[in-house]
Amino acid sequence: MGQSGEILGDGLVGYRSGLGGVACVEWGAALDWVRKTKKGGSGFSAAKPTPTQPNPTQPNPTQRQTASKASAIQDAKEQQALAIINKGKLQEAEVIYRDLIKARSNNHIVYGNLGGLLKIKGDLQSAIASFNTALQLKPNFPDAHYNLGNALKKQGELKAAIASFNTALKLNPNLPEAHWNLSLTMLLGDDYKNG
Repeated sequence: MGQSGEILGDGLVGYRSGLGGVACVEWGAALDWVRKTKKGGSGFSAAKPTPTQPNPTQPNPTQRQTASKASAIQDAKEQQALAIINKGKLQEAEVIYRDLIKARSNNHIVYGNLGGLLKIKGDLQSAIASFNTALQLKPNFPDAHYNLGNALKKQGELKAAIASFNTALKLNPNLPEAHWNLSLTMLLGDDYKNG
């Protein structure tokens, strides 16, 4: 289950995670919600350990053991990044996520969390690319659709943002901040009837 926490920077007041992902919360009341629900977590999601698959061409126990150790090391690095985020050291956490990606992590949460960090830094193009990679890895990841919508909205790409929010809500209709940001984005696009 996801955790909630306060992340400050670039107008973001907090993060909520659900279904194993991160969702940026950009509305004022979220700060109170984050403070009330904070249980020591950062709001960024920990990637679930992925079982190591044996190599069918070389079912070597040593090879499986090595792969299992590598997976455990990646899991430990992901936990370290979350702990560092909780201390507010976003740059250090970004380095860890980039190292995980260089090590060929194919975990959608790693890309989603990196996207969240990049959005906070204001690097919207890279954040969008990271969210898109998370969605390539797991197309039914509602929090990545939601975060992508926020980044697109911030870039002024309102139609694309609306599509992302709608997809997030189709996958998980219980994302109140997605409903909120969908309405705001519609209003920004002069769609007063639906906003």
